[in-house]
Amino acid sequence: AVTGICVRRDEASQIARIKDRCAEIAAFLGVSPAVADDDICLVDRFLAPGYGQLNDATIEAIALLARHEGLFLDPVYSAKAMAGLISRARRDRDGKAFLFIHTGGTPALFAYGESLLGAADRPKPD
Repeated sequence: AVTGICVRRDEASQIARIKDRCAEIAAFLGVSPAVADDDICLVDRFLAPGYGQLNDATIEAIALLARHEGLFLDPVYSAKAMAGLISRARRDRDGKAFLFIHTGGTPALFAYGESLLGAADRPKPD
């Protein structure tokens, strides 16, 4: 199965791209496609308000990972993807293991300094 957290495009726009990438990987490996259409699960609820824009879940992911793991996530890609993983882990508390591959982007964090500092001063929702 392929699970993706949309960070740039909504689910409807992203699904064809994922299908194409899976087919390309299968062709490269010289195997039959291993991913059927119903194996693909995309989530776009962490995208709002849009590409490169902060939301509460993104801010929480940045704070949690920095505080507990010493890992800094960029707000454009990694933090939105991590927000999706955190949400799923909270929802599916059945002992599953999750793998998050951090591919970089930390320098982008500094471009959001003012927004993140302002968010840190806001009261946390109950």
